Order: sequence, then structure tokens, then C-alpha cells
Amino acid sequence: MAECEWQIASTFEINEQMLTCPAIELDLRFVDTLAQIRINGLAVADCDNMFRRYRVNILQYLVEGTNRVEILFHPVAEEAKERAETLPFPVPGRRATTRFRI
Repeated sequence: MAECEWQIASTFEINEQMLTCPAIELDLRFVDTLAQIRINGLAVADCDNMFRRYRVNILQYLVEGTNRVEILFHPVAEEAKERAETLPFPVPGRRATTRFRI
């Protein structure tokens, strides 16, 4: 999973009264490493740390009726390599493993 992009998505309903609120927050915890959060196809946040809490006011992205939230997870292997190369010390790499693709 760390070497390919994948996505989860869900829909939810918003009524007219909810849209009059001063804010509607999306509260995310433990989003695994590199991900982009989208509401109705628009990027609302980028996550880059699983141990951080992300709170985003998504009111401006919502519409009355059905809305869609997506989390697009990015591959971490290349990003980890690039970040490791910027450090002033060596970072041990992963051991080579046999991989099977179906």
C-alpha cells in the first residue's frame, strides 16, 4: 500500500439550516502519513503527519443536499526517500522483499 495511491470516500447530507452555521469542522485524527482531503472534489487540506490532529472549516465547500468527502492517500516510499536525503545523517532503508502483484 505504501507504493501506490489509494482513496476512500463517503457521502453525507447537509440541510439548509446547517449552512447557516458559522462553521462546520471536519475533524481528522491518525490520517496515515501523506494524504489530501477533498470535499466535493475540492482540496481542503493536506496531511503529512499521522500523529497530528487536523481540523478544517469546510463550510465554504458544502452544498445543500448530498456532499462527498474523499481522502486520497499518496505513496510514501518516494517521499520518505526524498526526506531522508535532506537529513545530515543516514537513514536505514527497508530490506528488499519479494513482492507479488495480482
